[in-house]
Amino acid sequence: SERRGALLEVLDELDADILCLQEVEDYDRFWVKELSSRGYSGVYKKRNSDRKYDGCATFFRTDKYEKLDIQGIEFDHHCSQRGGDATPDF
Repeated sequence: SERRGALLEVLDELDADILCLQEVEDYDRFWVKELSSRGYSGVYKKRNSDRKYDGCATFFRTDKYEKLDIQGIEFDHHCSQRGGDATPDF
């Protein structure tokens, strides 16, 4: 899509070591392919909703970083464990 192409242009211009993307769709089919060819590896966490199919992705340059561990966070679950507090303490 045009939006993805525009995003890739901006990401190329930024030339960042770490990229954090939200509202990511088609992680495996699009983003992994495009960003791995640019020297990135990444992890993805799908939104915990049956009605939405997007999520958050974090990519990093493989020549500078390596993945040691992955830990997904469910923000609404964390808040509900604290009695509904809207600002998690982490």
